[in-house]
Amino acid sequence: MNYLAKGIERVVRSLRKPALVGIAALAFSCAHGKSYAPGIYDTDGDGMTDYIIELIDPADESVGIIYKQFKGEALMHQVWDHDTDGKADAQCVMEYDERGNRTKELWDDSGDSDANRVYLWNYNKDSNLTFRAHDEDADGRPEMAWWWSYYENGDLKSESFDREGDGTPDVIRSWLYSPDGEDFLELLDEDADGTPDRVRKNEGEWVDMK
Repeated sequence: MNYLAKGIERVVRSLRKPALVGIAALAFSCAHGKSYAPGIYDTDGDGMTDYIIELIDPADESVGIIYKQFKGEALMHQVWDHDTDGKADAQCVMEYDERGNRTKELWDDSGDSDANRVYLWNYNKDSNLTFRAHDEDADGRPEMAWWWSYYENGDLKSESFDREGDGTPDVIRSWLYSPDGEDFLELLDEDADGTPDRVRKNEGEWVDMK
């Protein structure tokens, strides 16, 4: 599917004429025979960071390099080059919604430009997290998922967890608040049958209800 086809060589090509605005460290060789120092780069001169280059272990240059690409303040693409050969050994591409919330991570753990792990997030109009899913083999069917709901004032109302990836909650937690918001009850439905199994007040000790 080539979700991650940009790769490290495109990052390096874009840095042929970098404007270094960060602190330079020991230089290292990258693809195309170029050398770049770990640092912070503003390649278009707009005053915003476009790339950051870091040593994975500042005390040992042999363990590789991390390239980070930004759009505004958002980290868009991160590449690990563990053997400093100028080719990606692992990488991650991030996507965001119009409010700046991260909505997707596509992970390539082998550097072959195909995603092998996918993580998804959804939010409500107040940017509260409402859904999260882990697709650990990138087959389009998440192995785990979470759902959250909220009261009108933004307080957390419920959390549902699907541990088997079948789209059905296996565990449900819910919260009830006092009128002044100072106290709350947390209800735990361990088998998602609609009847709470345990309850606790203000994060105190759990009490069995069955």
